[in-house]
Amino acid sequence: MSEKIEISSLDLRFENYRLKSKEAENKLLISILEGGIREPLQASTGDRC
Repeated sequence: MSEKIEISSLDLRFENYRLKSKEAENKLLISILEGGIREPLQASTGDRC
């Protein structure tokens, strides 16, 4: 099962946590291409509704 999201709905407050190393990013992308995403990352702000 895949979940689709609208790009404009992404919360960019956490964008500073992204990989900044081209080498690490390439390694991650190769891993995703070879084996897919095994456990999608989901984040929470800690706020409870």
